[in-house]
Amino acid sequence: MITVALRVHKLNCGYLQPRLTTIRHRLSPWWPTQGVPCRCWLVETEAGLILVDTGIGLIDIAVPWRRLGPRWLALFETPRDPEFTAAEQVRKLGFAHSDVRHIIITHLHSEHTGGLSDFPDATVHINSRAVAIVQSETKSSWRYRKQHWAHKPAWEPWQDGNMPWFGMRGVQRIVGLPEEILLVPLPGHDLGHSGVAVRTDQGWWLHAGDARSPVRPHRTMPDLLGFGADASLFGSSFTRRRLIALSEHHGVRIVGSHDIADNIEPK
Repeated sequence: MITVALRVHKLNCGYLQPRLTTIRHRLSPWWPTQGVPCRCWLVETEAGLILVDTGIGLIDIAVPWRRLGPRWLALFETPRDPEFTAAEQVRKLGFAHSDVRHIIITHLHSEHTGGLSDFPDATVHINSRAVAIVQSETKSSWRYRKQHWAHKPAWEPWQDGNMPWFGMRGVQRIVGLPEEILLVPLPGHDLGHSGVAVRTDQGWWLHAGDARSPVRPHRTMPDLLGFGADASLFGSSFTRRRLIALSEHHGVRIVGSHDIADNIEPK
């Protein structure tokens, strides 16, 4: 079987900056002045562009109170710069928004889904365990913003599979997309939380969503920003150990959604 290394564009789709100076002081010296990024990937394939997470969207910036909600805005500085949206970065790379045919969401927290409406024609792939969040008629958490999917995107839930990939459980691929893209369940942080593995010319990269702490990748992030505890502390601990093994024993290059430094650099 012939494998083709895929090209990945690393995007920063918005910053999270605590609104209160006292919180920033407690987070120092790890916390950068500008805030922590929302890291997304844009993958070029013959089946079109694939966006991994969407970050803060254009409409979030236009009407933040309605889109992000009062609790989010009480905790974080209001996003104001459209240059950091996936929509603007896709355009600057020379692509049209319609070229983004697929979006893979690691989980449905608001800073990962804000840009969904900027690509209304894309098929959106989520772990089947997260479907309950989309279908729920009640507001289960301030972290989920139903406004982000009010345009009724074409959801494509995926079930855990049994693809062999460095001993990870539940690995699956998306039919019709390159075999060099794999969906990797990373339980613990949120319902249906998953990562996305991509085979590049530098080996395997893994977008691990929020399975890593932004300031201490091997430890739990103190809940100083109101993120809320992981859905499963046991699952989070297990996932972090597996990520360490992937990096140290299998050479997989891992990046978290809010890693301060992008640890995937050219060789």
